[in-house]
Amino acid sequence: TGVQTCALPIFIQYRLKQYEKALRYYRTLESVAEVKENIVLAQAGQMRSSFRLNDYSSTIAMANRVLESGTSDKDLQNEA
Repeated sequence: TGVQTCALPIFIQYRLKQYEKALRYYRTLESVAEVKENIVLAQAGQMRSSFRLNDYSSTIAMANRVLESGTSDKDLQNEA
């Protein structure tokens, strides 16, 4: 789908451990996303990237947003 294609560069940056770039891309994705699934994807990516950057206050803030999103993904809920 279009979102998967759009998100591919973000995943690549994350996989390459370019967490600052990935974080910027996830923030952009969240700001333009219109579908709940994509918003949650962006929030989870921000949570993970922030954690990798040792920014724990942002990690907690994004984890709370993921939990507040009402996602049905139990693994993601547990991770958050």
